[in-house]
Amino acid sequence: MTAIPVSPGHAYILLGRELDNGQRFYNTVAGFYPDHNEKAAYVKEFYSTKGVVTQTLDDAKSEITFTIYITPNQEQKVSSIIKSYDTKDYSLITRNCVSLSKDVANAIGLTVPSGALSGMIPQAFIKSLMEQNKNRAPVPGAPPGSVSTTGPNAPQPPPNRAIDAAQWTIDNTRPTAPIVPPVIAPTGMPQPPDIIPPPPPTPPQLPPPTPLPIPPVLMPPPN
Repeated sequence: MTAIPVSPGHAYILLGRELDNGQRFYNTVAGFYPDHNEKAAYVKEFYSTKGVVTQTLDDAKSEITFTIYITPNQEQKVSSIIKSYDTKDYSLITRNCVSLSKDVANAIGLTVPSGALSGMIPQAFIKSLMEQNKNRAPVPGAPPGSVSTTGPNAPQPPPNRAIDAAQWTIDNTRPTAPIVPPVIAPTGMPQPPDIIPPPPPTPPQLPPPTPLPIPPVLMPPPN
């Protein structure tokens, strides 16, 4: 969760993966905004107008960052919450970007601040959230200036500091090795050097020859 250093500020959610070298890759950047495609949205956003979950160029910068490891089950809950906000109306007073951050924080088991000021101003909310969850164990690899924690039921990251879902994605998107057909030289052509020619066929076994009969020996009669 991050807050942008502009008045009144903006809070948004990032979901991603952390690799064993500390690099982070984000596949979701979600902030709750009024849908400015609506007629008179800039006026109605103070009361109620159509909301939309999206990202802007302002989401590339942040003043306060609160990072936490979550389980795959918690990640599914967060994704469902983000998706549900696409059907909600936006109100600067009652349902804004802080509302989305609050619902996400509740879903992953954080202690959520309840003060009136923290309920409206993003920077105040993120600072209060960090303060009320500062007793959590720090996680290595956090960027400078951020507070990284583990959730109350979240496991410690595995040796490569990437959750199982990330490894599953890598394994299922890695291309398989192509099947190379055998090289067969045409008849009468020399075989390639890497192919051993088959042995010559064994000639069929012939039956042994039939022995000839031995003629009788005739002896002359005695005198």
